[in-house]
Order: sequence, then C-alpha cells, then structure tokens
Amino acid sequence: MKGTFTYMVFFMLVFKAGAQQKKDMLLLPLTKITDSFEFAKSLLKEAKIVGTNDTSKSFTLLRQAAYLFKLTGHTLEEGRCFLSIGDQFFEAGNYNRSFANYLKAADTLFEVSQKESYRALLGVAKTQYHRSLYRFAIKSFSEVIEYSIRNNDLELKSLSQKYLGLIYSIYQSPAQSKKYFTDAFATYQKMNDKKGSLLIAENLYELFYKEKQYDSALWYNDFCLKSVDQSQYEHSPGLFRLNRINILIRLNYFTEAKKELDEFDINRVPNSDKNTRLHYEIVRGNFYMVEQKAKAMTHYSAAIQFAEEQNTPDQLGIVYNNMADSYAAINDYKTAYVYTRKYNEIMANFYANSINHLSKIEGLFKESISTAEIKYLNSINALKEEKLLREFELRRNLLEEGILKDSLLEKEKLLSTVLQRENQSTSKQLATEQQMTSILHTESNQQKKKLNKEYTLRAILIVGLSSIFALGLITAIQYKRVRSKNKIIQHQSEEVQTLLKEIHHRVKNNLQIISSLLDIQSLSLTDKQAVEAIKEGRNRVQSMAILHQHLYHEGNIRGIKMGDYIITLVQNLFASYNINPDKISLDTDIDNITLDVDTVIPLGLIINELVSNSLKYAFDKNQYGTVHVKVKEKSNMIELTVRDNGRGFPVGLNIHNEQTFGLQLINAFAQKLKASLDFFNNDGAVVCMQIKKFRLADTKQLI
Repeated sequence: MKGTFTYMVFFMLVFKAGAQQKKDMLLLPLTKITDSFEFAKSLLKEAKIVGTNDTSKSFTLLRQAAYLFKLTGHTLEEGRCFLSIGDQFFEAGNYNRSFANYLKAADTLFEVSQKESYRALLGVAKTQYHRSLYRFAIKSFSEVIEYSIRNNDLELKSLSQKYLGLIYSIYQSPAQSKKYFTDAFATYQKMNDKKGSLLIAENLYELFYKEKQYDSALWYNDFCLKSVDQSQYEHSPGLFRLNRINILIRLNYFTEAKKELDEFDINRVPNSDKNTRLHYEIVRGNFYMVEQKAKAMTHYSAAIQFAEEQNTPDQLGIVYNNMADSYAAINDYKTAYVYTRKYNEIMANFYANSINHLSKIEGLFKESISTAEIKYLNSINALKEEKLLREFELRRNLLEEGILKDSLLEKEKLLSTVLQRENQSTSKQLATEQQMTSILHTESNQQKKKLNKEYTLRAILIVGLSSIFALGLITAIQYKRVRSKNKIIQHQSEEVQTLLKEIHHRVKNNLQIISSLLDIQSLSLTDKQAVEAIKEGRNRVQSMAILHQHLYHEGNIRGIKMGDYIITLVQNLFASYNINPDKISLDTDIDNITLDVDTVIPLGLIINELVSNSLKYAFDKNQYGTVHVKVKEKSNMIELTVRDNGRGFPVGLNIHNEQTFGLQLINAFAQKLKASLDFFNNDGAVVCMQIKKFRLADTKQLI
C-alpha cells in the first residue's frame, strides 16, 4: 500500500507539472514558440550524431528535445523522441527503461501517427518478451500483426511473427511455433530480406528435425547453407553442412552422406566454435553406428567428454538423444531405451532448474505488473487532462485565427478599392488612344492581307505543279527499273526451278542405279545375313530415291507431301519383302502436311526401319495382320506412331543398348530431330516418336 501511494503521489506531481507547462505554452508569444521548435530540432540532430559514442548525452538531448516539442505542441516529434530513447535502451539491454519509453511513445503517437504508434507497440512487445512476460507479449504482437495485415506493413508483420514463433517454442507448442515461423519466412522472402530468412530457416530446421520430418528439415537446412555461402553473414557454414550429413544418415542416404563427411575438414573449424566440433563427433558416431559400432562409440565418447568439459547439460542431452536414435535405427531398441532414459533425466533436471528460475522471475514480475497497472491508470487520467488542455488550446488558436483573418480581409478590401479607381482612370485614357490607332491599323491590315493571299496562292500553285511533274517523272523511271528487274528475277527463278528439278531427277536416277547394283550384288551372295543386309541397304536407298522422285514430280520442290510419300515408301517395302496384301494390310492416318527435305530424309529412313522390322519379325508365315502408320501434327511437335498386331517386342529389349545397325540408325536420327522414343507392347509392337525439331516447307520456319 505504501508503494502504491508513493506512485500515485509521483504521477500527480508529474501531471501538475505537465499541466503547468501547457499553460506556460499558451502564454508564450508566437516568435518564442517558433524559436523553441527550431532549437528542439537542433537538439534532435545533435542527439543522432553523439548517439553512437555517448549514449548518456544522447538520452539527455532527446529528453530536452521532447520537452520543447511538447511545449510547442509538436506531438509527432515528441513521440519520436521517446521512440528513439526506447530504441537506444533496448540496444543497450536495459529492457525496463526501454519498456517505459516505448509505452510513453505509443500513448503520445496514437492520435497523430498510427504507423509509428504501432512501431512503438512493437517495441513494448519485444521488451515484454525479453522480460519473460510472454502472455502480455503475445497480446501485443497479435495487435501489431492485425495492424500490419490491414496496412500491408511487412516489416512489422515479419518481426511480430518471428517473436511469436520463439514464444511458442518456449511454451513447447511446436504446431503454433511452426505456423508463425513459416508465416515469418514467407514474409521475409517477400521482402527479399536474406538475413531474416536465414534466421527463420534455422528455427524451422530445428522444429522439423525434432518431429523427425527429415525431408522438410533438409530443405530448410539447405536453404541456410546456400544463404550462408552466398552472403557475408557472421554464420559458420560448418554446422549447416554437418546438419545436412546427419539428415542424410537419418534418411538412409549413406553413400551421399559418406562423400560429404569425407569432404568435411574439421581442422578448418576454429577451436572457438565448440558447437560445430561437438556436432562433428556426433555425426561421425551416427554414421559409423550402422556398420562399425566400435568406431561409432569412439566418436560418441569424444562428444560426451567434450560436453562434460564444457559443463553444458543440454549439449550432453543432444549426444544421448542422437545415440538413442542411432540404436533405434539398427533395431537395438533395448540400448535405445537406455540412452533415451539418460536423455530424459538430463533434460528433466535442466528444465526443472530453468522452471525454478522462471518461477522466481514470475514472482518478481507479478509485483512489477501490479505497480505497472497503477502507473497505467494514472497515465490514462493524465491523458484525459491533456486532452482537455488540447481542446482549450485549439479553441484559443481558432479565435486568434479568426481575428487575423478578419483584419487581413479588411486590408485586402481597402487595397482593392484603391486599385480599382486607378485602373478605371488609366483604362479610360487607353480606350481613347486604342480607338484612334485601331481605325488606322484596320484599313492597312486589310490591304496587306489581300496582297499576301494573292502571293501565297501563286506560290502554292507553282510549287504544286512542279512537284506533281517531278513525282510523275520519278515514278515513271522507277516503274521501268522495277519492271526490268522483275523480268530478270522471274527468268532466274525459272532457271533455278528447272535446275533443281533436273538435280532431283538425276539424284533419283543415281539412287535407282545404286539400288539396282545392290540388288544385282545380292544375287551373287549365298550368305543369308549378307543378302538381308544388302536388301535393307537397298530399301534405305530406295526411300531416298522416292523422296527425290516426289520433289521433281510435285510443284513444290522444297517440300514433300507426307501422305503420298509415306504410302509410296511403305508399298515399296511390301513389294521388296514379297508381302501378300491379302494377308498383311496397310492402315495409314497421316495429316495433310508438307515438310522440308531436311526433315523428311531422317523421318523417311526411320519409317523405313520400323516398317521393315514389322514385316520381317512381327508375323508368322500364315498369320494375318495389319501395319499401322500414323503421322499427326500437334502443338509444336509431330507425332509418328508405327504399330502392328504381331508377336510384339521380345521381353527385356533395351533400345538404347542394342547394337543392331537399324536401332542405332533410329536412335541417331531421333537425336537429330530432338525426338523422344517410346518402344512398348500393346496387342503387338508399338513405336511412338514425338518430334520437336522439324521444318514446314510452306513457312520455312524451324519449330
């Protein structure tokens, strides 16, 4: 009761002093108020300059500036002074005084700047967190988040989400902690704040790893590792690399884990980095537990000794927890249970000591909360009184403003009457003079205008006639030149067309001669394999001969109509292999497209090989069947499908490893056309090819 009474007396005195300052301000002349405002601004600049070296002097200057801003009625600048004082106390670790100044700044700024008022409320919430007043901190941070969502303030939103994630991790509530950390990570990513994203990703890695969600833990750890490697932050990448190796071990990726563990050089880690060195021994033990238990125990023993020397029970608990997980991974649940008990005992003692310490702190803070509530009620009363004084001040200012406006209006009326009389006298004199001069000028101007019109009309006619004559002469000359050039070009194009047709005709004849020579050569051979090889070569030559035959027969020598060409090609193969069309029929579904020669040559050879394979191997002697050939133009590609209803591909066929010349030829041309190949069985053999690189003959544009 005595303490409460003392605080009440103190706030009454402060309130009376503030009220007196307001009355003094009302009595100040206007020039003194302006001088005080400028002096306060100079104090604020000086405080910013000396703040880095002399914080005590900076506090003094900021308080003086706040007092002067309050006297002159500049509430926004006054609140900013308290906000700066709170920031400096927060950075110095004095959270009690920081809390008081942040609270005063929030109250002062609430009516003049909502954004800066919520920035001060964020400072209040941060000091509540560092003073372990978590329940009050959660409420304050939630209010800041609501404001930041309404006003799209990403900075306030990200900081509040981060602190709420930390608070719920202290409360052992992983679901809530994970939610706020994930929201904070998304906000920092939206702000492109790499440092903030890295700090949140560290917390998310620990949460997911504790819950054994190793895939998510690996993603956030890799993000941290990438951020540290690409930035200048004061983070050691060694611990993140060890975390990655540990997750790979838990996911049973032992080959990748061994490679990264061998590349990790512990000698490059400084001796001061105790945490990284401890985790190095733990990860080594986790890796060797699968196959070399003795070697694993050597590393675990080194980690236990290291933690005991540092007198860190939580780190010793991490060692026992990893040992328990490793024994559970190799199905030795009895030993895993032993180390789990050790881990639980160590962490129970650790948390018990922490809880006792927190309970003492909580008892101390309950007293401070009660006094703070009294201060808060008194501050509300002071704010009410200040509002009344502000209303009185506004009324006084409005009266003075009205008097000034009235005096200014009277002076303006007098000046306007004098000016009107002078203007009337001068305007009369000017009017008479203007009448005399205007009569003389109108007559001369009319005559000049008539002459100027005649001159301009003559000039326009002369220029127009000369320009028309020149244009006609130029167009006639150009027309003759263009006509002669067109005749030359047309003659040359006809010659080129004739030459190209002759070339294609001769190429076709040469290919036919080669095909005949191969046919004659096969008659002198007795080896069936050699005869078959020559027949296949002859068919390939014949496919190209058919292509050149279509080129000089059709009007378009640049391209081939795929429907006519494929049907002729396949019918030629039927004749070459002596296929009875009553037993094995041909079914085609080909779009009306015209392709360039460079596309048709490899495509025709591929169709030649696929149809030849179907005719040779798909059907028995007396078996009836059908060979289907389909060519369809789809979005940005051409789809070729060759299928039959025969016996299908043999089991285990790997087209990429086959050594036959036909399959090698198909793979080579498929790569040239950037096509994907798919061999499978579906009531017979099916080959599907999707061609991405092709050229249409009409557009001559590469797809």
